[in-house]
Amino acid sequence: MQSPTRSLRSLPKLALVLLGSMLVGAFGCHRPPPAVPAVSGAAAVAACLAPARHLPADTVAFAVLPDPLRLADSLGRQRIIARYREAYERAFISVIEELDHDLLSPSGLEAVGIDPHAPAGAAWLTAGQGAVVVFATVGDPIRFKTALVRAARAGKGGVRAEVIGEALLLEMRGGADIAFVLFEGIAMAVVGDGGTEPSEIARELAELDPAHSLVEQEEFHSAVGDLASPADLLVYVDPGPPLRWAAGLDPRWEGSDTAAARRSLELRRREQLGRARAAGASADEILAIDEQYR
Repeated sequence: MQSPTRSLRSLPKLALVLLGSMLVGAFGCHRPPPAVPAVSGAAAVAACLAPARHLPADTVAFAVLPDPLRLADSLGRQRIIARYREAYERAFISVIEELDHDLLSPSGLEAVGIDPHAPAGAAWLTAGQGAVVVFATVGDPIRFKTALVRAARAGKGGVRAEVIGEALLLEMRGGADIAFVLFEGIAMAVVGDGGTEPSEIARELAELDPAHSLVEQEEFHSAVGDLASPADLLVYVDPGPPLRWAAGLDPRWEGSDTAAARRSLELRRREQLGRARAAGASADEILAIDEQYR
């Protein structure tokens, strides 16, 4: 039997497994995809871009699969499994052990509330940091939330829920380096970067004004705004932030040690607040921590 610590630390795999399983598709028994997409044209484009309404304006990269399983079929699912059979079998056993669901099949994804034929993808938020957001379309929110609670309970960690506007923030207690935020029809998993707490990043996504989101940026709009229908894979990358960061010209640091120190202080503040919230700190305790950094 696996230890609670191992189970909690493996929870971030849920986000990556969801994306990977939808990309590769069902390797076992599955029903055939519909002859035509359930949504097409402008509606399909809107569905693909919907997650960008909940991502910050300075998001570095955004990738979405309009229909992951249909793409897997076109790539030749059976050829993939035949070539990588051993790796697949190990992944299958690992997923069942960790999450108690076969997320490598459409029925398994649907069992946790994910629509395997609807848009899913990932985003890289900030240059120089490893924070990644994995998102998927939720067909059944009740099943999705139930699966998260059961996964957390297996690791003795529990889940803390908080409603923020129209969003639901789900913090995984007990040391799991992941947090979830649910919008209408969209689930986003924030995988930690070793710096800022995932719950803090997820909170920022939940509080984000769509008017200041990625989808409203001129560059993003110019790149994808004229699409009549989505391709098999839609990718948007802003090369500016990574290049500036690599050259030591990140504007947030303003090229000065003082600004860099401020940035480091802010990261520590968020990290401490995240740990306090995860531990169930009171409102007064949260306020006291915040005041220390004023």
